[in-house]
Amino acid sequence: MPSGQEIVDPLTSFLSRAGLTSRFAELSHQARLTHQPVCLALCELDNFRFLKDWGGADIGDATLAAIAAETRRQLRSFELIYRLSEALFVIVLPGVEVDDGAVLAERLRAAVERLMPQGFLATLSVGVSAGRGHRVDHDTLLDTAEGALFAVQRAGGNRVLCAPRDGIGPCLAEVPSEHLARLVRRA
Repeated sequence: MPSGQEIVDPLTSFLSRAGLTSRFAELSHQARLTHQPVCLALCELDNFRFLKDWGGADIGDATLAAIAAETRRQLRSFELIYRLSEALFVIVLPGVEVDDGAVLAERLRAAVERLMPQGFLATLSVGVSAGRGHRVDHDTLLDTAEGALFAVQRAGGNRVLCAPRDGIGPCLAEVPSEHLARLVRRA
């Protein structure tokens, strides 16, 4: 890792983008050997720029820090979070299929919506993708999760959308929230 590059983002305590590539290389190798899945949940706070422009950098940072803390509470210790840009982060879920990743993403989305950091309604859009074995490729999984995320944002945000199970092609229809709510209650 180049000198001066932070491993942990100081505002969110998420891992930085710099460590994602090397970690994903490890997961990809492991997935090829074990034929286990790896799931990505690409998350972006809806309307974050508007909040930051309207409320100022301090409100934006406090909101992001509160959401980061809630996100960490929703995950297990081996489910790693990487901050990619200002309000964009990815959760790496080794050993998780796309359906289970969608359940986790919906639980996180609902928790963020209930949070009301700094007295503001914060919502989260999430694109989920997964691969297994030789299909665990950083660029492919990130691109398909990004496609699902963009589809969510075009539809108004505050939803979870899954990419196809094989990680190739257009996004599937939105995951029905009532179905996910039942799954979340059982988990």
